[in-house]
Amino acid sequence: MQTISELSGFLGATFALGFFVADVLVAIGVYRDATARQKAGKQLMILTPGYWSCVCLVTCLAGLALYWVAHYSTFSKISDDDKKG
Repeated sequence: MQTISELSGFLGATFALGFFVADVLVAIGVYRDATARQKAGKQLMILTPGYWSCVCLVTCLAGLALYWVAHYSTFSKISDDDKKG
């Protein structure tokens, strides 16, 4: 019986570590993308690259989805079109 509990504890810790690593990688990717967008002269919605990465670090996939909607979805293209004309 002890082996099953040890195995489940090991699997839980492995899953948590994997989730944390994925979360950090998402935050790094968002930071790099936001910085590249800023250097290319594109406007960032609401937050700076550092704040966007913190949002993604805290909320992981929800923050990534919010970043994508703000910068890559059709919603962002509508706001860009409004600024042009």
